[in-house]
Amino acid sequence: MANQYKKANKFSDQLTVAQAAVEWQSLSREQQELVIVEDGIPYLAGVAELTERAEALANAAERRKITGLTHTEDGAPLPLRNVILDRESVRAWTSKVQASLPPELPASPTENAGTPRIAEQLLRLKDVLTVLGIGRSTLYRRIEAKQFERAHFENPARWRKSYVLSVMKNSDADEPDI
Repeated sequence: MANQYKKANKFSDQLTVAQAAVEWQSLSREQQELVIVEDGIPYLAGVAELTERAEALANAAERRKITGLTHTEDGAPLPLRNVILDRESVRAWTSKVQASLPPELPASPTENAGTPRIAEQLLRLKDVLTVLGIGRSTLYRRIEAKQFERAHFENPARWRKSYVLSVMKNSDADEPDI
């Protein structure tokens, strides 16, 4: 069942996973009106990070890193559409996650100072492997050898796209021309 996104009361102390993901994504008012919520997960065309952030919030709530009404009295996880999170707990968890990410890359000289920066895209493991053209075991060997950084965002593991592209560019420069 799909429904239109409804913005939470700004001063409420509880919110849904979809509401938390939309706030974390910092969508404009026009974008918020286009968000569709299906079974507790928000979707917006062209904004894959929104759904990924909702999934990360749901995973954290299931692991009880975010407080709220997330489980039944028996300890079983609630269906995502019934999960209600505590706003302060979500804020603390998201700030902890954002603090674990590497710092933003400095703005390039060609970038206008007046334009806002677009949020950094995060790549999942399969996307990183595709971009780099390597296998999973090769990636993990490089991580152990400190040739590649550990995931910037855990569960599911994700890396900043800019970092992966810089690694790819550096590895292309290291290979001699044939």
